[in-house]
Amino acid sequence: MAKNPSYHFGKGGILNNIALRELGMIRNSTFHEKITKIRIDQLPELGIHTTSKDVWVYRQSYRTGPEGCIIGLRQYRKPHCETMHSTGILAVNLEYNMESTVRPKSNTPLPLISTFKIEAILPKNISVTDSCDLLYDGRTPILYVGNYNNGESAVGLTFFNCEGSDNDLEWKVGSHTFCCSSNIHSGRFAIGCKGSIYLGVVDFTRRKKYNIPGNVLALDFNNDGNLIFTGSDEQGIEVIDIRDFTKEIPLHIRKSSSGKSSSARKKDPLFRESLIVNKMKLLSDQVTLITTDIEGVMRKLDLRMRRSVLTYSEHVGFEYPRTLCLDESLDLLCAAGKDNYIRIWSLSSGHLHWADKIESPVQPAEETVTHCCIISSQRRWFISVIENDKLIPLVPAPDYLYV
Repeated sequence: MAKNPSYHFGKGGILNNIALRELGMIRNSTFHEKITKIRIDQLPELGIHTTSKDVWVYRQSYRTGPEGCIIGLRQYRKPHCETMHSTGILAVNLEYNMESTVRPKSNTPLPLISTFKIEAILPKNISVTDSCDLLYDGRTPILYVGNYNNGESAVGLTFFNCEGSDNDLEWKVGSHTFCCSSNIHSGRFAIGCKGSIYLGVVDFTRRKKYNIPGNVLALDFNNDGNLIFTGSDEQGIEVIDIRDFTKEIPLHIRKSSSGKSSSARKKDPLFRESLIVNKMKLLSDQVTLITTDIEGVMRKLDLRMRRSVLTYSEHVGFEYPRTLCLDESLDLLCAAGKDNYIRIWSLSSGHLHWADKIESPVQPAEETVTHCCIISSQRRWFISVIENDKLIPLVPAPDYLYV
């Protein structure tokens, strides 16, 4: 990681690469790879993060929302207590410094982010397990799924993060819920439950149930919204054509080329050989699936070969689901591991570009929870690190670190 990179000029600088591309001497793909590497080299080093010890134990999940905001889920409980005490959904809207001026004394640029605004909703007596964005009447409310303390489960649509007022929607589900996914093109959404998935439309007027053995831990639609990929702890990864709701297309994925294809009919070998995922993301090429499994390993799967083609190295994953943070246009995948390191890989090749962590001299590492998101807006990108209720934008330019 370069301390003072001369990133504008020189043989490997941005301007030189722009000139080479304009002259037709390098391909667009090579140009984008070089610019991304230069930007990653500009990421600042993470400093010491001091924080007080929290008496509450919580499990969080953060993801990039619409228009560059951050959507977060929280679940709080007291230590050594299995009952969930409260849960919340957050929307963090970032406000940017649009001026290009510099500080007069230090001659350094103003921080990219001037401030941020947090909006929150606290659904009562429900443990929210997952969320996604839906397109509804020109707005993007949040669809969430969760389980009540009394054993009931529900799907909700909340508009607290949207302009204007609207009544939240909710309908009860007959099974324990784990995950959800949506498709903007078709207006459909899917809910992963114990022993089934539910398919619905954005206004909750129509829904169908499809029985699947085991717990459905991960879901994702294809671009058109007519195929849905499911990941269960008994069947592994499958794809369902919802145009013919009675038709199921098995698509069992192996862990590696040396493993044997798992069979949905085999019970004992299934958990050793089949890939059981708890998060998945289908890329725009419609043949590449990025996943995390129940052991915390991140993989890139090729659906044509029906196997894993690479593993993202050095990542120390979690057993519980963590949102996949990736950007196809930047060819970047970032993740915060259980060791609190934030790592950035090439999405396509798996090359590890960058790794660093926030050192905390106060709170033990095992009690620190670190998250990160890729925010691509304002004609630039940055990594947003969330750790112990602090938001730290990591902007790829010198002196742009803002805490």
